[in-house]
Amino acid sequence: MTLAKAYKLVKLAIEQKKATKEGLLDPKMTWNQGAEMSKDLASGLADFLENDIDWLKAIMKQLPPLSKCKHPKELRDKCDGKFYCMGCNEDLE
Repeated sequence: MTLAKAYKLVKLAIEQKKATKEGLLDPKMTWNQGAEMSKDLASGLADFLENDIDWLKAIMKQLPPLSKCKHPKELRDKCDGKFYCMGCNEDLE
């Protein structure tokens, strides 16, 4: 997996978890109205999602920034039929 793909996947996971959290806490949802138990369950699950989001953000901070590499020819290599840059580990398609 290339660095760019890992960065995109972590970012996508954060976005999906945020959307799920918002859906759990949405007061317009019929299951989130009435019974206190369902509200507590939704709140608890939203807290777990928030922890996941925090962990994913911490992982994202550990990923090196996507460089502005110009992919010089001497740093290009081919693996599984696809070219990639050995300098920044980005796929060259």
